[in-house]
Amino acid sequence: MDIRLQADTLSKQFGGYAVLRDVSLELRRGEIVLLRGDNGSGKTTLLDILSGQLAPTSGVIRYFDSEHGHPLSFSFDTSRWRMPKGFSQVHIARLGFARAWQDLRLFPTHTLAENIALAIPHHEGEGPFGQLLHPWQARAQEATVQKQTLRILDRLGLPGRGNSTAERISLGQARRVAIARAIQTGARVLFLDEPLSSLDREGVMAVTTLLREIRNELDSAMVLVEHPLNVSCLLGLATTVWTLAEGHLHAQRPEELADEPAGGSTDIQRALVLGCMGQRPQFIVQKLAGGAILTTVVPSDTAREVVLRVDGLVVKRGRRAVIGAAMDGEGLRGLSFDLIKGCVHLLEAPNGWGKTTLLEALAGLLPVDRGQILLAGHRINNTAAWQRARLGLKLLRSRSSLFPDLTIQETMRLAGKTRLNGLAGLPQTRRVSTLSGGERQKLALECSPTDSAAVALFDEPFAALDHKGLKMALDQLLPRRDSAVLVALPSARQEN
Repeated sequence: MDIRLQADTLSKQFGGYAVLRDVSLELRRGEIVLLRGDNGSGKTTLLDILSGQLAPTSGVIRYFDSEHGHPLSFSFDTSRWRMPKGFSQVHIARLGFARAWQDLRLFPTHTLAENIALAIPHHEGEGPFGQLLHPWQARAQEATVQKQTLRILDRLGLPGRGNSTAERISLGQARRVAIARAIQTGARVLFLDEPLSSLDREGVMAVTTLLREIRNELDSAMVLVEHPLNVSCLLGLATTVWTLAEGHLHAQRPEELADEPAGGSTDIQRALVLGCMGQRPQFIVQKLAGGAILTTVVPSDTAREVVLRVDGLVVKRGRRAVIGAAMDGEGLRGLSFDLIKGCVHLLEAPNGWGKTTLLEALAGLLPVDRGQILLAGHRINNTAAWQRARLGLKLLRSRSSLFPDLTIQETMRLAGKTRLNGLAGLPQTRRVSTLSGGERQKLALECSPTDSAAVALFDEPFAALDHKGLKMALDQLLPRRDSAVLVALPSARQEN
């Protein structure tokens, strides 16, 4: 009765390449499993298989009914061309298994409350018969669902945001909504792919607290996939650790990871960045409105020449001012700062502050409501994005930065690159869509045009990277003496 899921000798191959090799596991009621591994180790592939999206090459999976404990077994073999009958995402979801995706998959034009409410099962008003035969019950249930969705948004630190559309919130806020949607299915087993990615300190605390409460209230089992930089944030929550390496799964106790290098905080990322400067730099710290901090790392021999100046900048999305602080009786006070040639600038801000909005406005992807952007002393407010790129203002976005249908080789050719360092072991004929999240991030970083940039803008470039990937990324972020780099990150995290 305690067992929720069993798998025996699961294997998965892609074009002859073995991602999983004879993986066996068991998941019990109330167990919280931290699934970790390097980029490309197969973490998301394993979740895809267990949640019914992807069939393994071989092996056996047994799902146990959340109420009666009766197993539903699926056997896989390479000689079979079809998946076993009943093995699908919908069928497995009805057994009480829910999934939150690495790429979120929210409905962009729906409100946050609607995105969460859609996941709640057994709506009386889902079909026409319920509306016609039981209108009062449908309205009463709708009111109850509305209260539930607003309550869970409050618990995740998003009070009053129920009517905001998903396309108007930050990546970190969208991550919380995706987790809330998975929880509201009422599932007894939750698969969460990188639940802490892009979250600031408050977001990490809100999500980990909610997961602990859900486990206690519903006795749910969970499998949490995280990359190494966030592992330490979940060690206090996890009861078991699964480590994927070279296709094999190894079970460990959380205490066994105590001696490993810590990760998951912006402080560590900052230390690695500074460690690659090659000298003892000076720090210039500027506090910005809304709790953001801009830290400029200035090497000792830098002439401190300003290459990009932002003066009184106000950027709106719709009627709401995202960039620019509201002042009582004085309207909006715009954002101002300088980027210095030869320096790394770290912008650390809470989720929803407007990091992505700011970088997209600087790159010309969003219009500026007020203020000035000066590149090498020339005003570029009305300059098109492609013209800014030609002038040397380059942006690597936090998402949607690659074409999924192109191969690695085609992506390199498009970016004007002849060789890759971090992905040297991968066949260049593989499509981007088949790469893991970390592998995609490495490819995006290596193809970023930092070598020709006067100003290089990076939106959360460390997301999904393991320790090796992080060290590789630092080489791409360090500026030349005639360029400036701005890196946007969530506010520093604290380990639980």
